[in-house]
Amino acid sequence: PNCCCTEIRSMVSLGRPCCIAGDIALYEHELALLEPGQWLNDSLIAFAFELLAAEVKGRAKILLLEPSIVFTAGYLQQPDVLREMMSARPHKDSPALSELLPTSDLVLMPINDKEDPDQHVGGAHWSLLCYRRQTNAAGCFEHYDSCASHNLPQAKAVARCFSPLVGHSGSMNLVQMKVPQQANGHDCGVYVLGFAERLCYEFIAFSLPPPGETAPSINKLTPTVIAQQRTDLLQKLMALAAERQHIDESKE
Repeated sequence: PNCCCTEIRSMVSLGRPCCIAGDIALYEHELALLEPGQWLNDSLIAFAFELLAAEVKGRAKILLLEPSIVFTAGYLQQPDVLREMMSARPHKDSPALSELLPTSDLVLMPINDKEDPDQHVGGAHWSLLCYRRQTNAAGCFEHYDSCASHNLPQAKAVARCFSPLVGHSGSMNLVQMKVPQQANGHDCGVYVLGFAERLCYEFIAFSLPPPGETAPSINKLTPTVIAQQRTDLLQKLMALAAERQHIDESKE
């Protein structure tokens, strides 16, 4: 299925970013990808995850990972190398990702089926991999895919690489979740954001069902709800862009 397109963020200058969250920058052409019928790229997924992470910070041990890190895990398949890559601290007083992984109770990882790391543009579908730590049992990986089990091979590869990093011992347990399915060829990225938000909210409210069972709020992700989610995110980012533009103009 031709469900989405991902592009590795360019290292060349793209002009002045219209939105910034953490170390993630968005440009005007990327906001246009939130218009109906467009595919979400890796920058939009990363930016939305950054906003969600800021919203849930301090309320629970939740870790949301960028698509680039997750893709690297699936491609390298070398936990020790990935741990070293994630050991750098973003700020002097901030823990490294390698330190957060073994202590996080919920880890969310966007999965893409891109195979060639040298391709600037590639991939056909987004899905979401979730790791849930359990107090009295081994943790569990759950795969949320709005296009059947299209990304299951990639999800398994990522789970194998992250399993020792999250402190999971024993055989890897990955469940393919039964979730609402997209009704078109371009909303997979929005479904990923919908899955992630609802998992975070349910986790904070202590209302997530047992591992392997789909949360009721996720089952309510109809095409109409997903369309509204796309619109809401576009409006939020446009407001952030307008605020940033106002600040920039006041400095000139």
